[in-house]
Amino acid sequence: MKEVLSKRIFIVVFLALYAAFSFSTYKDYGLTLDEFFVYTRGQYFYTYVRGNDPTLNIAFKEKGENNRNLLFKNSSYPGFLYIFNDAGVTGEGGYEQYHLLNLLFASVAFWALYEFLLAVKVKPSLAILGPILLFFTPRFLGHLPANPKDMPYAVTYFVTLLFMFLNRKFHPILRIFFIGGAIGVTASLRQVGFILLPLYGLYRMYEMKIWHMKHKAKVIFWELVEVFLMFVVSFCVILFTFPYIQADPINRFIELLEINRQFPWNERVLLFDKEYYPDERPWTYLFIWFGITTPLLLLALFFASLKSFWEDKLKVLIIGSLAINLLLYIVLRPVVYDGLRHFLFFLPQIVLLGTLALQALLKNRQWRKPLLILLVVHVLLIGYHYITLHPYEYAYFNEFVGSLKGASTGFERDYWGASDKEAMSWLNNYLATEGIENARIATCSRSSSIEYYLPNHIDANNDIDSAEYFVCYDRFNSLEEINGEVIHTVQRQGVTLNSIVRVAQ
Repeated sequence: MKEVLSKRIFIVVFLALYAAFSFSTYKDYGLTLDEFFVYTRGQYFYTYVRGNDPTLNIAFKEKGENNRNLLFKNSSYPGFLYIFNDAGVTGEGGYEQYHLLNLLFASVAFWALYEFLLAVKVKPSLAILGPILLFFTPRFLGHLPANPKDMPYAVTYFVTLLFMFLNRKFHPILRIFFIGGAIGVTASLRQVGFILLPLYGLYRMYEMKIWHMKHKAKVIFWELVEVFLMFVVSFCVILFTFPYIQADPINRFIELLEINRQFPWNERVLLFDKEYYPDERPWTYLFIWFGITTPLLLLALFFASLKSFWEDKLKVLIIGSLAINLLLYIVLRPVVYDGLRHFLFFLPQIVLLGTLALQALLKNRQWRKPLLILLVVHVLLIGYHYITLHPYEYAYFNEFVGSLKGASTGFERDYWGASDKEAMSWLNNYLATEGIENARIATCSRSSSIEYYLPNHIDANNDIDSAEYFVCYDRFNSLEEINGEVIHTVQRQGVTLNSIVRVAQ
């Protein structure tokens, strides 16, 4: 026990510092576009599970006019958060309390990364480089507080990979329940998570070196039985998190998969200053975004990790995970927008591979000093971006495209509308100074920010023709459609993320 604890002193200290960071910053982050709907569904789901509302018992199980999201979108993660914020979005803690909970939940991913490295005999003093590199990955850290949709999937997917890698440490029965349950949780958040089942089966065959066995057919049969039992366990988790499919599991589960596959997105995406609709998006979209938003040192380490990976079990598992998801992306052409948003779960895996390459290189005395210098420069550089972007770390671009300034005209920046908070804070002070009451305010994002940040004024989102002021985040060139004067802007690194427009009278 003493040895177990001594190996984890570094991650305990790291998580203590990360908790301090979370508690000191959680009130800085703005309300993003989908948060109201996600947390409200979570409150409903919690109430449904408690059995306190007969109306919700029907709303989660039978089709109606306005309950589609309750039927086909997972509400278990925000329902879990509601346990710790039972006043909801309108209570004392509000969205800020949810942002803190999201940040703290991500601790699991940092710990899992550390455990991965310990499992392959990396020294604790080097294993801590993994969580540090993940923390200094802006597109990961920046999404943690206010993205309750993609980040829970990223965390649970990564933890499931850890369980899969450690599968031999579990008794076969426990393995079925642990890994099957973890896959079920992951797939309930996003159904493509079921890809972990065939990935696990293939990895097990690689791990056992099935091609060298005499009785291959028998071994493969029992491995397939195990994978099937894991599917049964994972499907039970799906049944719990989607009450709608309980009445007709097969047909309604197929319906759920089809609805999620055809997720509607009719807006445009921006790539090199050119707008595309979803069906026009080039297949290179995702690769370009990874290339311009991943820190350069991390990119270099990731590519270095690909060398001679076939004999390394951990690398085979992680590269297999990345490859199978990229293959699905290329073949199925799913709806993808907002840059990396739907593939943020790649980032912990890329950091893991990068850390493996880094610790291997550090064993070479010739490389040790220049690498340590590069690490210090990397931390300082990303630290500079954190200071100058905060609280919009998710708008980070690397030096390959000239950081945010260089990418400001060719790619989406504040696509979540989180800068509405800062803009509305300024507008609230301005209106108070001018003695203006009951101003009619609309947002270009049509978010619920006005009710939360400007409760003493009028939300004109549903009657924009009567708006006196617009708060406009920088997507879709909305300012061009407004006849008025820009009286304030929210800027980071010299780039405007949000504008307040006083409508011409």
